[in-house]
Amino acid sequence: MTNGDNRSYRIVHLQVQRTPVKIGRAPMRTYDPSPLVPVTGIRVDARGVRGVRSDGEVILDVHHQDHPDTRDAKGRSGILFIGTGDYAVLRERYGSHVTDSIAGETILLDVPEGLAGGGLPGTAAATTQDGPVELRGIRVAEPCVEFSRFCLGRAPSRSSTTRCRQRWRTSTAVPGATGRSPADLAPSRWVTSSPCDRHAVIAMR
Repeated sequence: MTNGDNRSYRIVHLQVQRTPVKIGRAPMRTYDPSPLVPVTGIRVDARGVRGVRSDGEVILDVHHQDHPDTRDAKGRSGILFIGTGDYAVLRERYGSHVTDSIAGETILLDVPEGLAGGGLPGTAAATTQDGPVELRGIRVAEPCVEFSRFCLGRAPSRSSTTRCRQRWRTSTAVPGATGRSPADLAPSRWVTSSPCDRHAVIAMR
């Protein structure tokens, strides 16, 4: 991640958002993590992410362009991933209610030191059973106002909260670079999070 060195991190959790986690209308929306669904695998294509549960149920993430209530009609959201160490910092600052994966990321990585402030690369790769899936255009993503309030334990108000947003960063990667066609991502690739699956790795490069 720094000085051109490749670093690999094990995937410890995968999830999708069945429905929106931000409830209501701005600026009085609240953050509700109950739509977050743990999955054993995700399928990534040019239109977004689908999760697969252990019983075979396939769930469209709410940011998938084909979701009936999609939150990403233009396909710009990408795949959010966070390190376990980032959550440790959040819990120390804001309390035990900030549990792992409650921020709604798709991929949780085993990174005890966290990803925030680590100098993120522009490209990463998820190693899968079918080969690597390249994630390009990695960029820092600001936590939303609703999640910031959730961390701080504050009720919705017309004044936005910035304290949490200033102190914490996550990273997001878009599957496919600008200018790549949907065909470049076909067929879809599986990313799994089985603890014994040595292929379930994200490599920063």
